[in-house]
Amino acid sequence: MLPAFVRAHESAGREGILIISSYNPDTRRMSSFITEFEQRIVGSDIPCDIYVETLECKGIADAAQWISQIDNLISRYEDRSLRAVVLLGQEAWASFVSLGCIPEGVMCFSCFASENGVMLPAPPDSLQTWRPRAIDYRVMCDSLNRVGGMLNRYDIRRNIDLIRSLYPQVENIALVTDNTYGGISLQALVREEWENYPDLNLVLVDSREGEETAFRTYATLPPRSAVMLGTWRVGSDGEFFMQRSLNDLVQNNPRVPVFSVTGTGIGDTAIGGYVPEYENGAEVIANQIRKYYDTDDIEDAHFHTSKSLYLFDSRKLKEWKIAEYALPKGSVIEDTMAAKLSKYSHYIELLVAGILLLVLGFLMMVDDRFGLLPVAYLLAFIFLLVGFGSLIVAFGMRRADRELRRQERD
Repeated sequence: MLPAFVRAHESAGREGILIISSYNPDTRRMSSFITEFEQRIVGSDIPCDIYVETLECKGIADAAQWISQIDNLISRYEDRSLRAVVLLGQEAWASFVSLGCIPEGVMCFSCFASENGVMLPAPPDSLQTWRPRAIDYRVMCDSLNRVGGMLNRYDIRRNIDLIRSLYPQVENIALVTDNTYGGISLQALVREEWENYPDLNLVLVDSREGEETAFRTYATLPPRSAVMLGTWRVGSDGEFFMQRSLNDLVQNNPRVPVFSVTGTGIGDTAIGGYVPEYENGAEVIANQIRKYYDTDDIEDAHFHTSKSLYLFDSRKLKEWKIAEYALPKGSVIEDTMAAKLSKYSHYIELLVAGILLLVLGFLMMVDDRFGLLPVAYLLAFIFLLVGFGSLIVAFGMRRADRELRRQERD
């Protein structure tokens, strides 16, 4: 059975909040949400114990199992005065919606999910060719009370218009998706949107057809093609791709410009795209639960939709010779190398400190054992070294902070 992580002590007479994570709750994104959510619930004096369970989702072939697990988990925790269910990730949210019922008196919230989706489960005998119809969760859930949370919006039309504005001669656009619920649901959304573009040829690069087939399809894209990246995590066998798999895919046909619908590849392989501003959602959901306890009105749950922005990699803009004035107004241009420097700045500081300590220890050893260096010269050298190292780190951090600021074009 699933491992359970109880993040609050169960107390007699207290109600329960169940968090169901699509993936390992110790991953950075999931653990960040859980930590902030717990802090806000405890800080608001909401009398609830919090329980965390995980589905450990990967490939779409396990969809029927996800639905069964969601059903079993909710049934199990209903005996603990369950008051709210928080579903983290596309798979957990879609599996819950596919159940078709909401426990009486329980509020249900989504986070790290999208407005678009498909109904589960997938047909087990035709997973590779499954082409489900796209659904809109906001419309679908309008008739349901006690449902809310955060939903991300993927704007396909804006990305197509962006590509055509930069490459007016484009005749083919390839969509890259994988063998996950997110990949299949995004593909369904794109196919639905493509009905508005009869003059454009949609090419599907789908990992469900096998990695070899996907690589061949990408490599043989004809001239006047562009690419939209969606998701690329899981292969046709249900196993995760190697970290460099997306890079290898794109390098199969380096003459094709690459954009992103989801943010995947920006900072590495993609020029940019119109992508969601992903939010944690913990504050939004905790506030709705708190309002329920303040007003005793369970009908106030509602959805918040993420904002989006035009985001570009400055390095890729230079590589493809795209001028900033050609980008949409309000575009955000990031220096991804500076972003990586900022991400690892703490480790850089530790490395500098470690080197200084090693040098200090060595020099002290030399001085103590052999008396080769006068103390005055030793101290002067150490202070000089520390000052020089600090100067380098400070300069690097100032440069990173300056270049990481998102510059909006007037």
